[in-house]
Amino acid sequence: MISYMFLFFLLPISIYGQELSTSPPCREEPFSEICLRKFQEAKTCMDKFPLSKEFVKAPFSEKVKNEQFLNDLFQSELCMTDGECESYREFRLYLSDTESHVTYFANTTCITSETLPVILKTCNERNLPISPMPHPPIPPIPHSPIPHPCDRFTDSCLIDELRKQGQCSSGQLGSFQNIYTHALNRCQLLRMNSVQWSRYFNLIGMKIDFPDL
Repeated sequence: MISYMFLFFLLPISIYGQELSTSPPCREEPFSEICLRKFQEAKTCMDKFPLSKEFVKAPFSEKVKNEQFLNDLFQSELCMTDGECESYREFRLYLSDTESHVTYFANTTCITSETLPVILKTCNERNLPISPMPHPPIPPIPHSPIPHPCDRFTDSCLIDELRKQGQCSSGQLGSFQNIYTHALNRCQLLRMNSVQWSRYFNLIGMKIDFPDL
């Protein structure tokens, strides 16, 4: 059910046993009056459709609220115009991916309160050593890349396990794959731009609590 799908997206970013970096590689962009005006325009549009301002919290556990949110977000996006500001363009891409993410989310209803915990447990434990014998700690590899917090959306384990369960149709599995794709896009855009977006929104008096990545 949708309410249990929502639980999956509340999981911490250390899902599947990886501790991930919390220091985002932010976009370095000097302050721009043009950008400030475009974000003011975005705020004006979202003020007309208040639920669209909850884009960071979407998707929601209630189907009706998701539908209301999608309507408000769509109207807000129609209201916004193009502009010569990279941060603003990236923000509009984020809103577009959010709309697609929530739309596919609302169409995937094959996970139940019984199946979700079992599947997540399987994926979380799949890389644990199967031998009961203790293993010495593995020394770190010099210059090894820090796991990216958005990598959790490229993991196929959940979809593979859903396919094994046989409770999701091919269309529902396709919707779930699309959820992953748009969640990955959102994560990457947020990781790169959240500091810049927060700066402009703070200047125009609109408080947005972007999650830490």
